[in-house]
This record gives sequence, structure tokens and C-alpha cells, in this order.
Amino acid sequence: MSTEQTREIHLRVPISWQLPNLLSSLKPEETKTILEMGIIFIEEARRVVTVLSQNELYQKIREETKGDIMKLETDLLVQKGLEDRLKQFYDKQLEQMKQQNSQLLERISAYETSASEVKEEIQQAIKLDLEKLYEDKLTNAQNKYNAVIESKDKQIATFGSIYEKLVQQQSKSASQKGQEGEKTFEDFADTFKDFNGFHLDDKHTQGGAGDFHMHFADFSVLVDAKNYKKKVPIEQRDKIKKDLTKHEHIPFAWLVSLNTAIDKYDKAPVMYEWINTEQCIVYINNLLSFESPSDILRIVWFTCKELTKFIDKGVEVDDDELKELKEKQFKMNDKIKNMRRKIRSLNTALNGTRSIIQDIDDDLRSCLDTETGQLVESNWGLFDKWWDESVELTNDENCKVSSTDLWFKFKRDNKKLLDEFEVTTDQFRKFIKMKMPMESIVFKSKSENSAFEVKGLKLTQNVVEPEAKINDLLLVTPSKKEKKKL
Repeated sequence: MSTEQTREIHLRVPISWQLPNLLSSLKPEETKTILEMGIIFIEEARRVVTVLSQNELYQKIREETKGDIMKLETDLLVQKGLEDRLKQFYDKQLEQMKQQNSQLLERISAYETSASEVKEEIQQAIKLDLEKLYEDKLTNAQNKYNAVIESKDKQIATFGSIYEKLVQQQSKSASQKGQEGEKTFEDFADTFKDFNGFHLDDKHTQGGAGDFHMHFADFSVLVDAKNYKKKVPIEQRDKIKKDLTKHEHIPFAWLVSLNTAIDKYDKAPVMYEWINTEQCIVYINNLLSFESPSDILRIVWFTCKELTKFIDKGVEVDDDELKELKEKQFKMNDKIKNMRRKIRSLNTALNGTRSIIQDIDDDLRSCLDTETGQLVESNWGLFDKWWDESVELTNDENCKVSSTDLWFKFKRDNKKLLDEFEVTTDQFRKFIKMKMPMESIVFKSKSENSAFEVKGLKLTQNVVEPEAKINDLLLVTPSKKEKKKL
């Protein structure tokens, strides 16, 4: 056995190389022989390669690859011919597609023209339908709004009547309130000092002449200034209307409210009311609320000046008969307004009177019931007996029984007696009113003979037939002249 020493060496091989199984079983001498022979073979190969020249390598490679090169050249020629044929085919297909695209564009253009015409027709039809629908809706809305406005006008008229009464109860008189605004308006009237022919006359001490008369070159104005804390009431409008009517030579009257609005004429800062064909009242609301009250007065003056031209022109055109008809119409409108105002006051008074009469009637009935309760109770033995057996008093006011239910139960329990004696529902109601206090009775209407409910009362479940012998009841039947005693 050899005792020759060995050593380990490390070699590098490609990672993909598979290690032969035999290599692991070789002896060191065998491994050495393989390595020496491999090295000799590698050195010989390198020497042979070095001897070959570059031309020889080229010729050798060319000869080895000559067949492949010829094959590649043949493939290139075939591929070039195929490309030419494909190009011709695709050019032809492209030309056909261009022609089809051109035809499609022409058809699309025709469709768009047709669609545009159809669209215009549809839009026109829709527009007509919408206009018709809008007119219908507008008509319905106008009718509805007119009804609402009419209802609101009635409410406003009612509130106005109440407001007028409140104004009358104020401690401060209308004349005193008017005097407080005279000084303020006189300061504002100074804005007209540069107007042609202007001068101001103080008329507050003269009855029926307003506070001031402003005279200009073209016309005059009757002015009444108010310094109220609430709306200027209708009485002041009537007053200035009467004052202007007395002064036929003055075409305009200004009712100026310094701090508040004017009742019924507050929908705009300045409003106008013609009382006849030649005279007009101008209502100026809340003058001090404007940034420049003097400018507002100037605007009103210029408006009146233009209206003066209209009045003069109307006098020239209208004949006497037409003018007389217009005057009658204005007077008729005033009378109608006064009648409406009086009717509202009358209705309010009547409603109050009805309420008072009802209260008095209830008080009288209560007094009579208290005074005659014991006297009448002794003559209603039949009702008393049935009442005690069929009705139970409670302290719960939520327990209620109607007079109709009580009457039906009474008729059911006393059928035989009702066949012999004529007992009416009015008599039965009177009996209930005498058995129960008036505060326990709730009437369903204001009529004295109407049905009612009784609080603190409930019906018992016992049904008792009344005895035939009731000596204390005496009833008179209308159909018989004699009296029957039970």
C-alpha cells in the first residue's frame, strides 16, 4: 500500500458543467495523469491554431459557411419578391379603402343634412308644444294668483279695519302728529327756492287747507306732512282728498309721511291716485329713509310738471259729456270704497254683538237652571229614576257621553212608556241640562236645540225596566186633551 503524501488543489470550471461520477472515484495518480494529458492536449491545440494564418482561417470559415451564405442570399431574394407582391396587394387594398371611405363620407354628409332638417323640425314642434304648455300654465297660474290676491285683499281689508280702530284709540290726535312734521318738511321745501315762481304759504292754521301751499310758475301743490310712528291711516287720506276737492284750482296734493308708510299706498316709494280728471294725490312713503329726501321731492315735482301737460291736453280734447262721465266715475268709486269700509265695520260689530248675545243667553239659562232646579226636579220622577239607575257620575272630564247616546238608551229602557206618552228629545235635553251643571255641557254648535256632550259622566251596564207605577210624573200629550197620571 502506497504511503505517498497527497495534497488538495482547487480548480474552476463552468457552473453548467456536470461533474462525472467517475471523477470522485479516481485515485490521486489517475487524477494526476488526466490533468497532465489534458494540459498536453491544450498546449498542442494552441500551437496548431497559432500556426494557421489569417487567410487560411478566412478561407476555411468561408468554405465551411458557403452553403449557409448561399441559402441566406436565396432567402433574401425570395423575401424581396414577397415584399413587392405584398406591397402591390396592400396598395390595392388601400386604394379600395380610400374609395369606400370617400363613399361613406358622402353618405354621412347626406345623413347629417337630413338629420339637421329633422332636428329643426323636431325643435320647431317642441317649441310650439312648449309655448302652448307655457301659455296654459301661465293662464292657470294667473287664475290661481288672482284668486290668492283677491283673498289677500280681503284679509288686508280686514286687518286695515282693525288697524284703523287701533289708530283711533291712540292718545295723540292726527292733527298733533301732522304739526310735528311741518317744521321738517318746511326745511326740505327749501330745495325749491331756485324754481321759477316758487313761494311757500303756511296753511296749518286754516281748516281744510292742508299744512302748506307750494306755488310754482306752472302749477300749485297742497301739502300735508305726517310724522307718525305707525302707518298713516285711511282717515288722513280721506282728509287730504276732501281738502284738495275744495281747492279746484290746485291740481296736486302731496301726502308726505316722514317716517312710516301710508296705508294701502305703500307698494312703492311714491304712488299716485286720481280723484277726478284734473286733480291727483301723490303719496310719498317714509321720506326720511332716503339718502337725499330733497332729491325725492324734486323728482316728484318734475313728475307733476309732466302730468300737468297731460291734464291741459285732456281738457282740450275731452268734450263736456265725457268729462262729466269721468267725474261721475271718480265719485262712484269713492262711494263704493266708503260703502265697503262701512260694511266691514258693520260685520265686525255684528260678530261682536252675536257673541255678547250668546254669553247673555248662557248666563240667563244658568240662572234659571239654578233657581228652578229643585222645583222642576220633583215633577220628573220617571227621568230621575232612570237617571239614577243608568248613569254614573265621575270626576274624570275625559269621560264624555253625548245627549244622543243618552236619548237612545232612554228610549230602549222605557219603550213601553214612550208608546203611551209622547216624550220629545227637547224635553229630554232640558232634563239633562237641569241634572248637570252648565260647565259640564259642551255644545256642538251655537244652536240652543242642538246636540251636546256631557263631561264627567258614563253609562252603567245595568238595564232596568222601569216600574209602571210612577206617581210623581204628570205629562200632557198633545194628541189628547185629558191628563194621564201614572
